[in-house]
Amino acid sequence: MKIDPKRVRIRNRVWTLLSRRLSPTLHGYCEPPTQVAKQIVISESLSGRDALETIIHEIQHAGCYDLDEQVVTTIAMDCARILWELGYRAPWDEE
Repeated sequence: MKIDPKRVRIRNRVWTLLSRRLSPTLHGYCEPPTQVAKQIVISESLSGRDALETIIHEIQHAGCYDLDEQVVTTIAMDCARILWELGYRAPWDEE
């Protein structure tokens, strides 16, 4: 999956959302809201529902950086499952 760098606003702060090659055990990360020129990075090796879940997960970190990791993970899994069942797909899933 390839996400071209895109500025996204979350709770009135701006991150650059993009994909890049990450270690096999890391699906993504979100830099802290206090950091200048912050990024949300998603592993380019992901696709389908895994990519959707990771994007939701990291966006939650951006918006609520103090949330417990287990809460973020559970909500991201639920959101991804519901959106996937509703038929939401990214352009890279249509190729």
